[in-house]
Amino acid sequence: MKRKHTITIYTWLLAISGSLALLSSCQKKLDEQNPSGLTASTLYTNAAGFETLVNASYTFTRFWYGKEEGYSLAEMGTDIWTNGTGDVFPQLSTYNNLQGSNTTALNLEWNNFYAAINLCNTGIAGISKVSDYSASQKLVREAELRYLRAFYYWHIVETWGGVNFTTLPNDGVTTTANRTSVDTIYNQIFADLQFAVANLPATTSDYGRVTQPAAKAFMARMCLTRGQNTQAIALANDVIKNYGFSLQPKYADLWSMGNLKNKEVVWAIDYSTNLTYNDLTTANYPYGHPRGSNSGHLLFLMVYDQVNTSILLRDVNNGRPFNRLYAHAVAAQSF
Repeated sequence: MKRKHTITIYTWLLAISGSLALLSSCQKKLDEQNPSGLTASTLYTNAAGFETLVNASYTFTRFWYGKEEGYSLAEMGTDIWTNGTGDVFPQLSTYNNLQGSNTTALNLEWNNFYAAINLCNTGIAGISKVSDYSASQKLVREAELRYLRAFYYWHIVETWGGVNFTTLPNDGVTTTANRTSVDTIYNQIFADLQFAVANLPATTSDYGRVTQPAAKAFMARMCLTRGQNTQAIALANDVIKNYGFSLQPKYADLWSMGNLKNKEVVWAIDYSTNLTYNDLTTANYPYGHPRGSNSGHLLFLMVYDQVNTSILLRDVNNGRPFNRLYAHAVAAQSF
């Protein structure tokens, strides 16, 4: 009995000493190290660094366009599309317990759109400090960021209504939010688009960047949304008549993979021909989007490889059948 008691006391003392060591180690501050020495306050003060901010601001569009989440949030619950048997977001089409946090589609877009807006806010607030931009370069890049901020806020306000709104950059943890009216958010959208229209170039050699006609076309859409029909008609006619756009002679040519860049395109959400760059790594998704590149074309395919496995085999040309969506009529996702 005495031997057993001795072991028990020893074990108890060992446990206490381990706990004290653990508490001591928890109180020790971590020594953080930034090997590159780069910070936002230094990186974004020169043209090379600021270009990375502007380019990154575009990438968040890829989390909506060409993705299952974007298709579902934009079209589900309408009389145009409905869900297929493989749909993973049935709440959006059946309105079954549809809450703001009960689908990954809503969470994915909420997180990334606000991250995108914060990046735009950071750029707009700091562009005056870029030492090696000319005055005209500053106006163009700020116009791009303002267009994108308006674009992201439009998606947010149309999806969630009057929610958190800010035009100030945030570089720390924020634990409070505000509920801003829809009118206030739209006022900012129009203000940003007016700046974009006034300062963007008519054309660009860097495919995928926004241009003046793209900003006018988007403003026309916003005017329609707010019931400003006369202004919408004027802007749309301006884009149609004065920037060299034209309809394709054959409607079928719009779906040709060799005709992606044509005169009907006012602005495109661009993906790289190098698939490595399409993995969509962001702060919220450090390992990239689970679908990677544009996967919209796969969402409408029937499960052809399960009909007759001896005849219909899955191959690269026909793609993986997701069987997610079904279109009642021919429709295309557009902004």
